[in-house]
This record gives sequence, C-alpha cells and structure tokens, in this order.
Amino acid sequence: MEALIIGILFLILGLVLRAYPNILAGYGSLSQSGRDNAEKNGLRFYGFLLFILMGIITLLGYLASIWLESPKLSTTIAIIATMVGMVLAVVGGNFLVNNRSR
Repeated sequence: MEALIIGILFLILGLVLRAYPNILAGYGSLSQSGRDNAEKNGLRFYGFLLFILMGIITLLGYLASIWLESPKLSTTIAIIATMVGMVLAVVGGNFLVNNRSR
C-alpha cells in the first residue's frame, strides 16, 4: 500500500514541478543567467518527466506485486525507482544547468 502512496506522490510532485520549478533543490539560488540556461536546456521538463516516470514505475511495481502475489516486490521496486531516479536527477540536473552548448 505504501508503494501506491509513493507512486501517487511522485506523480503529483512531477505535475507541481512543471508549474513551479523553484521547488527543485538549488534552483532558487542560481543566478539569472544560470536559470536562463537551465530553462533553455529543459531542466523543468526533465524534472517533470523524471518524477512522472518514477511514479509510473512505482505504480506498475505495485500492480505487479498484486499480480504475482508478492507484497515485498512493490516496496523493493519503489525503493529502486527512488534511488535510481535521484541519481538521474542529480547527474542530469547538473548537466542541464552547466551545459552551455545549446
């Protein structure tokens, strides 16, 4: 059941992030040129897409755990989706903020 709540929270966070990018850690402390560069490189869309995918994967893991009758599977998938998603958020976000080639 907790995987269902986590998945829904990821989906809500992705939708809120699309409208309010200031909730991203460090986004508020960027200089104006850093914010412009991040917007130009698609940081807002990247965060939105990442959290939506984390939510979908977590919800699919919950459904798979019901189908396979293995309740621990949903928790494991939620933890893995969170850990991999956060690594991708840090690495991808840093790349999009600091990449000035676009």
